[in-house]
Amino acid sequence: MPLGTVIVEAGPSMDLLARKLALATIGLAAGRHRIAIACDRGQEQWLAERLPDRFRGTAIAAIEAWPEDLPIDTPRVAFLPADAEFSPPGWLDVPPEGMIIRPWVRPIVPLEHGAMGYAKPATAWAAPVGILREVLRARLRDLRLDAVVACLERQGVPLSFRSTQAFAEGTGTSPAVAGPPRLHRGSRVLAIVPHFRCEAWLGPCLRSLKAQTLAPQSIVVVDDASPTPPRDIVAAFPGVTLLCSRENVGPFRLVQTVIEKTRFDAYMFQDADDWSASDRLALLLDGAERTGAELIGCQELQFDLPDGVSAHCYVPNASRSLGAVQRYSILHPTSLVSRDLVTRVGGFATGLKFGGDLEFQLRAHHRGHVVNIERYGYFRRQREGSLWTSPDTGRHSAVRQTQVNQIVERARANARAVAHGQTPDLRPFRHAGPIALEHLLGPALF
Repeated sequence: MPLGTVIVEAGPSMDLLARKLALATIGLAAGRHRIAIACDRGQEQWLAERLPDRFRGTAIAAIEAWPEDLPIDTPRVAFLPADAEFSPPGWLDVPPEGMIIRPWVRPIVPLEHGAMGYAKPATAWAAPVGILREVLRARLRDLRLDAVVACLERQGVPLSFRSTQAFAEGTGTSPAVAGPPRLHRGSRVLAIVPHFRCEAWLGPCLRSLKAQTLAPQSIVVVDDASPTPPRDIVAAFPGVTLLCSRENVGPFRLVQTVIEKTRFDAYMFQDADDWSASDRLALLLDGAERTGAELIGCQELQFDLPDGVSAHCYVPNASRSLGAVQRYSILHPTSLVSRDLVTRVGGFATGLKFGGDLEFQLRAHHRGHVVNIERYGYFRRQREGSLWTSPDTGRHSAVRQTQVNQIVERARANARAVAHGQTPDLRPFRHAGPIALEHLLGPALF
């Protein structure tokens, strides 16, 4: 039996549909999948009459008529919306059963420098056929990735995600450094989730960490003086620790306090309103072992509701990019960092409430190898009210721009010092002491 069924959504262009069908036919001829066409009700006969002769006989059905008019007997299904580009669906990365979904994004060739090498709509997906049946039972007619995820969230279906390849074959391989790696699959990892008023999204965030195929040794939510700490949410995830600050100090002071008070080999970050692919930690540790990296991130899919999903790529050789252009080259919440590297560069700039990720990267690359792996393993939720989108602290705010300019100028001074054989100044840009953290739930960490 074929591994899956590719459903290609018909759009206004018959030429574009024919090109996608031609690419999909390669897998059809090899016996890897079947092909079907999805369309609006009433368009079935029009399409059947106008399809090129070589595609005649392809199953055509209106989404409203599924599943009766389009029975699918393969264990997997992949849906390609009209605005998405075709690439091989990667069936072997999709399990045959379960509530698991994998974004389906055409791989690209990464850029050499800069924070973001690529941004494009990401609307296609592949999954066990049970996912399709679940959303059709809910009478969902928009089958793009963001709509499917939102539908399953509304129904309370615990959805798991798998990573997907970002870069074309033969490109995007993270460079390695000489010597034995400091991090590997046997490293002890603490996943840290800073939290402030993110109760609406914390459940899926923790579910994704608990579902890791290679589990972290511990998971901690560090609440930044929310009006009410998220006790009930964290209590639903046995083994997760909840700590609380009585003072709102920003994520970097919280994170640094946890790192200083614990002795894990590495720390995996995640924002409380985001979620991870189930294989994210395994991929990060494998990448660290392969490359010798001590700060390592992955690619992201950004859920910018209601505008859909976009794919964002970061350069594989983040160390080189940070040294060359002094810009964000790794998305902080996608990353894993060794405790040794944090210690060698003096820790995070704990006096900063925002922007401490860029500041840390610009120091860290002088003492450790920094890379991004080649897979989308992190899912970021763009929403109003976050530090990144707030008019007071967001990326376009005057206060952030002023701070970024100061941090970048310091980084450029360090680059000039290194170029002249001098030692860079790696002290944190702004420092504050540890913050007292109250233990509320879960295993004690310190």
